[in-house]
Amino acid sequence: MIKSNHLRLFLLVFAVLFATNSVLFSQVIANTTASEDTVLVRYGNTTITTRELRDKINSLPQIERHRFKTVEGQKNLLDMMLTERIVFKRAMELGIDQREEVINAFRLGTRSIVNRIYFEELFAQEYSLDLGQLERHFRENRALYSTPARVTIQHLQVDRDDLPSVQEALSRGTDVTQFIETDFSQLIRNYTTNPFSSLHNGFIRGIRLDGSIPGIGVDLLLENYIANAIVDADIIHGPFETNTGIHFFKKLEHVPTVYQTFSEVRDEIETRLRAEGEREFYTSLIQRLRTRYNVVVLGDIVEGMRYFVIPPSIADTELLWGNNPEISMTLGEFGRVMGNIISPRALEEEDRIAIRRFLTQEVESRILNVAALEANILENHKDRDDIQQILLFAVLNGFMLAEVHERIEVTHEEIVQLYETYTEYNTIPAFRNIRQFVAPDERTARRHHRNIRRMLRRNQEHDIAVLTRQESLAGAADGVILNIHRDGIIPGLGTDIVYNEKVFTANVGVLSDMFRNVNDQVVFFYVIREEPERVRPLSHIADVIASRIHREKARELFAQTKEDLFTEHGVVKYLDRLTNMATPEALFLLAEEALFRQDISEAMLFLDQIIYIFADSKHEHNALFMKAFITYDKLEDRGRAIKLFEEFLSRNTIDELSESAEFILDALKANTPLEMIRME
Repeated sequence: MIKSNHLRLFLLVFAVLFATNSVLFSQVIANTTASEDTVLVRYGNTTITTRELRDKINSLPQIERHRFKTVEGQKNLLDMMLTERIVFKRAMELGIDQREEVINAFRLGTRSIVNRIYFEELFAQEYSLDLGQLERHFRENRALYSTPARVTIQHLQVDRDDLPSVQEALSRGTDVTQFIETDFSQLIRNYTTNPFSSLHNGFIRGIRLDGSIPGIGVDLLLENYIANAIVDADIIHGPFETNTGIHFFKKLEHVPTVYQTFSEVRDEIETRLRAEGEREFYTSLIQRLRTRYNVVVLGDIVEGMRYFVIPPSIADTELLWGNNPEISMTLGEFGRVMGNIISPRALEEEDRIAIRRFLTQEVESRILNVAALEANILENHKDRDDIQQILLFAVLNGFMLAEVHERIEVTHEEIVQLYETYTEYNTIPAFRNIRQFVAPDERTARRHHRNIRRMLRRNQEHDIAVLTRQESLAGAADGVILNIHRDGIIPGLGTDIVYNEKVFTANVGVLSDMFRNVNDQVVFFYVIREEPERVRPLSHIADVIASRIHREKARELFAQTKEDLFTEHGVVKYLDRLTNMATPEALFLLAEEALFRQDISEAMLFLDQIIYIFADSKHEHNALFMKAFITYDKLEDRGRAIKLFEEFLSRNTIDELSESAEFILDALKANTPLEMIRME
């Protein structure tokens, strides 16, 4: 029975669910799936249908899709789709798309797409690859399209002084084939001078006959002997004296080279040559564009910087210049971008390499984009889905800036009021720093406790630190633990309410008694610093408070703006037409993720969906148990948990979960403390 393992019980249902037959699920979905043309939202003369909703879900990253296949997820996604459309419409009516910051954001957002299209179109015009080129490449690079030979030998390499002894051992019979394998292995152990083969009892595998032998190196003569020797585990070949030494070997395996035909590798050749062509064409194109736009890069400025901090005095210095103003870039502009990559510290060599690489990429991206825009690439491809999506984001962000953020004012009185109302802003909580000593047992703890107490009386702080570093089980940082707050937590240890309370009731500089922490280790400590609660001056945090007020006002203003737009467009939602698209496995996964985030209400929501959608199934059975279990274990609602376990058991399903449910139910009814139930 699982009752003996609480954690296993908690996880079992998830495993059981995924193993459950999903035939019933298929039947349910088949019966409830709405028509693709079902109208879910109507506003003005426009609608959002089931097909559009499904297309939107399918356009999301795979990892995110399951979240929006539940009914609740579909409601949220519909609201987002509706908001995007209506707000975008209003933004375009207001001319938001013509604002300079929106145009710049759109240009920057589409830059990589436009550059790629421009390059691909030019490459397609100028690049050609015929059958003759493919065949010539195939003939000249046969080794690329083959499976190399594979030879295995057992190898013995000897010094000249040992050669007579080895030869004598090998010639003890008239037929060397009588020399058994174990004797050859013994000779390898006794005489080999090759470190590589000796590690593997002389075996060298994966010899490809490509001029180099693993563990031996380049030895064409020995390789020739190996290639021409016959495969026979009873024959010892040698001695062969070459530039790498004196060698004996047995040849155990020889798999010859296998060459592929042209027809088998034609597609691979074409892909390889096209990639090589693209690299060469890109290099040539960049050089041509640099010449066309008279590009000058003053990279020495960046090279000479010791710290990646752009002083205001040189921020306007031109770093990149060209005869088109869109190419130009100042040192300040470059610094604002690179500031997200290189922290303001002394530059290491890898930082300098990253800066040079980024500068090169930025130069090439800018000149490509100028050329692409001159070729009307953006205008010609403006209806592409990815470009339209970037336009949508740029315009919506512009709307938020113009119609929400720029309309908000935060007064000094509001800042003062929030400062005085919420202590989380104006106070720094009290904290204590301690030095602890952790011992493996009480006897060791008592001995060190006496020594440290004596040292404390003599103010031998340095000696205490050394002793703690050398002898404590937690000697890192000389046993010092910083910033302990009165929250039941000991940093580095975790929740330990007793320990935390002792820290805040101890006198500063006085050694505590010995006690056991939550890990059952013997520990004692003394407080080395105490900082009382402090009040932050308003001037220090006014900007932080103003930002919080601004964000809250923006959220409220946008919510009202959105509601007004919905009303203006006569939005009608038919949410009762939504049907579940999620599998029970996906719903259970969502419940598990919610539990991991400690969002109990959301976990319960997903479990309720399983119970409702998949009634009278194994899925409902598992979800009922999990709901009862969470109610007892997470919510600690004994009365509600009893009712849910009774409902679960009333279904008369006998399995391992039922046995555990009976055990927990009996314990709950007997008023057994919850902690004791968990320990069973």
